[in-house]
Amino acid sequence: MNESEPGRDAALAAFDRSLDGAAPAPVLLGGRAEPDSLFRAGEDTTSTTLRMDLDGLVIDALILARGDLRSLTGLVRGEFDHLEVRLYRPWGCPRLFVTVDGGFRSEGLRRGPASLTVERPGHPPVAGDWFVL
Repeated sequence: MNESEPGRDAALAAFDRSLDGAAPAPVLLGGRAEPDSLFRAGEDTTSTTLRMDLDGLVIDALILARGDLRSLTGLVRGEFDHLEVRLYRPWGCPRLFVTVDGGFRSEGLRRGPASLTVERPGHPPVAGDWFVL
């Protein structure tokens, strides 16, 4: 491909390139969550679990789907002083508040592709595989 082709720069600018140097982390999809995890969910709610193994950290997450909306609840386990979790979507990448015990949550999500990333001081960012909410 010729680097000076018309439109190439505009096309590349349309993509978020901030994670080009991030380490990859595969996402392991699971099945339905255990029934006790769904104590507040109704019968018409479906669920999926996923896990990411990061450089010394593990993220376990639960996706609940009810109608057209999704929620994502997760827990980061491992040794960390401070970290940021972002939920990358094609239309934005909000930062998720991580509690002292490593929990995070995002609600009212539309169906579609998503990826979790983790940023810690002194470590390269880690980007998970894309999955569908």
